[in-house]
Amino acid sequence: MLTDGGRTYAGEITRAFGLIASVTHSAARQSQVRHLVNRSSPRFEAKWLKPRPPEFLAAHRRVEGRLSVLSDSDDLDRNRCDLAIVYGQR
Repeated sequence: MLTDGGRTYAGEITRAFGLIASVTHSAARQSQVRHLVNRSSPRFEAKWLKPRPPEFLAAHRRVEGRLSVLSDSDDLDRNRCDLAIVYGQR
């Protein structure tokens, strides 16, 4: 149970964190303009994907590629990526 002061504080801090999240998301998008961020399962990345980026990046010199591994607990809506390769149910 919150006091009146606690409720006021909670409301204000919630708005502040929302603003911080919004500005951070906006800044991250702007800094990632030429990046291609891919997320996939560890096995798919190791066996199929990891050997291929050098060819792609050589053909597209203005793009910087980043590979990252997905875990079962990853939230694709919250973790920014341009492409996620998944299989099965999420």
